[in-house]
Amino acid sequence: RGLGNRRDPVAILAQERVEAGSPHTIMAVGKNKRLTKGKKGGKKKVGDPFLKKEWYDVKAPTPFLVRSVGKTLVTKSQGKKLASDGVRGRVCEI
Repeated sequence: RGLGNRRDPVAILAQERVEAGSPHTIMAVGKNKRLTKGKKGGKKKVGDPFLKKEWYDVKAPTPFLVRSVGKTLVTKSQGKKLASDGVRGRVCEI
């Protein structure tokens, strides 16, 4: 279009390399459209950590007259991680 016989210099170079049998290729010339878009997935929502907890009753052994000692927070069961495992091994003074 109005350029006469002028050709793109990159196209000429690519054609010369193809004719010469060069193993190297020319990379595409243009804009990388992924740079203009936002990141995939977006930001992770921050939730209240206490929504993932549940209360367990702490009870004393049978010799005590008052068995109910109090309550404790434990992370809820998720997959193979059980909430009851999170309570085991906890020590409290009465």
